[in-house]
Amino acid sequence: MFKTYVLRYLCLNNDVINLDIIKTKRRSLKISQKEMSEKVFCSITAYQNYENGLRTFPEDILRKACEILALDYQTVVSAPISVNDPAYVLALQINDLDPDAVNAIKVLVEKLKNK
Repeated sequence: MFKTYVLRYLCLNNDVINLDIIKTKRRSLKISQKEMSEKVFCSITAYQNYENGLRTFPEDILRKACEILALDYQTVVSAPISVNDPAYVLALQINDLDPDAVNAIKVLVEKLKNK
């Protein structure tokens, strides 16, 4: 349950990115992560980390991904979120931690996800 909460939302500045929207749309268009990485001009590993919540999407890459996927940027960063949603609350709390602690949590979540 913890891993799902962390990966559903990722903070960018004070906006919250709903990663599910990006991944779902990419899959529906049958675009691989490798193809997306080439289209947004980053490595496959970097793109996978962005989409899986292990690293925060840089704004320019997120905007380019939205353009490619025909998603409205504001919709992605302002997806309907309940302030009572535990995933949202957890994402905000994690975002406020020291960057090294955030990275350690993300690595742990990825390990749990792969089990």
